[in-house]
Amino acid sequence: MNNNYYPTYPSNNINVNSFDNEKIINDKSDIQKNFSFSNLQFIQDILKINRNKLVTIHFSYPLYNEKSTFNGIIDFVGNDFIIIKDSKDRKYYMLPYYYLNYIEFEEKINYSN
Repeated sequence: MNNNYYPTYPSNNINVNSFDNEKIINDKSDIQKNFSFSNLQFIQDILKINRNKLVTIHFSYPLYNEKSTFNGIIDFVGNDFIIIKDSKDRKYYMLPYYYLNYIEFEEKINYSN
């Protein structure tokens, strides 16, 4: 496996050749050190128990200094992603956990079935 390859997603506003590849590698390894498999499993379990609840999911993208939020109802929880349904425009969003910061619940969180 080539550890020096990280895909970039070109955009009209971003010069993908200007990124510091060493910084990308260090940022990714720092994230992986702080986010273990057991933490991810705990998040998945909580989300599965709270399916069909309204949430606001917050993401940040350190490489681009950007943040985003998604509002919707939890529809499906996968091993490395969550699918929510936006109740306003009826669109579905598949969101990876990789850039997840935190999730706000609009009602009480259930911790067990």
